[in-house]
Amino acid sequence: MPWVLFWIAAGLTPLDLIRASFAFHLDLDRPYAFWVVMHAWDWLVWAGVGLIVPALVSAVRGWRDRSGLGALSAALLIGMLIVTLSGTARGETGRVWLVFTPLLLAAGADGLTRVNPRAEQIAVFGAAHALLMLVLAMSLPVVGLDVTPSPSPDSGSAARPADAVFMGADDTPFAHLTGWDAVSDGERLSVRLTFDVLARAPEPYWIGAILVPVSGDPVAGEPQQPHNADGVTVPATCWPLGSRVSATITQPVGVASLDGAYLSIALYGAQTGDGPLTVVTGTGAERQVGVGPVR
Repeated sequence: MPWVLFWIAAGLTPLDLIRASFAFHLDLDRPYAFWVVMHAWDWLVWAGVGLIVPALVSAVRGWRDRSGLGALSAALLIGMLIVTLSGTARGETGRVWLVFTPLLLAAGADGLTRVNPRAEQIAVFGAAHALLMLVLAMSLPVVGLDVTPSPSPDSGSAARPADAVFMGADDTPFAHLTGWDAVSDGERLSVRLTFDVLARAPEPYWIGAILVPVSGDPVAGEPQQPHNADGVTVPATCWPLGSRVSATITQPVGVASLDGAYLSIALYGAQTGDGPLTVVTGTGAERQVGVGPVR
């Protein structure tokens, strides 16, 4: 009846659908014999290879004595044989044919009760099947993860010592500034800061540096994300807990001479954020820490 209604509404018969499907799939340039085996294997691996034997038992014995789920099991196996040999499957049958999996489970359970009706034996088989599914899910890379690995910060220490503890946005110690150095090419100043990471950063902090020359006219650079020696941005959220990292920022020089100039370093919760984070120095809690002189 459903096919009759579909024929009346769409003007298509099941034979029309089969002819269209075969015309499409037979145009595919792929070996028939290999995929006949692989499509069935892909489905059985994910449905449960161990279920096929008791399902066959259910189909044969049930069809013979017309009991249990024999008719369902036989219909399932005949149907799977048809769709497999027809070559109409394109791939991913472990997923596409999931609609048939509950029927295989029912057929397998019926076959198990015919071979050994003891409940504990069926429970052991079910546990083994669950373990198989777990192992498959853990070991088969069926879906690639398009995840970019976290960038790695530089290790090692800057040459010149420093001593200040930057607090995180949650007012707990985040990183201990232990060293710094600065190199200029005449136009840009590269500042390297060494931190001992005390806690994981809850957000990607920004680092700001203000160059204070002897003339007293400060030159402020835009707060920026730190980068490594290769120029790759390494946010503070990528700094491993308990490690020593070196973070680099660059900014325009903007002064005629760097002799005697100092740097004022601050961390921000956002590039233009809510103001600098607290930094604890030998003189108390501040909003920035001075290092220098720049050489």
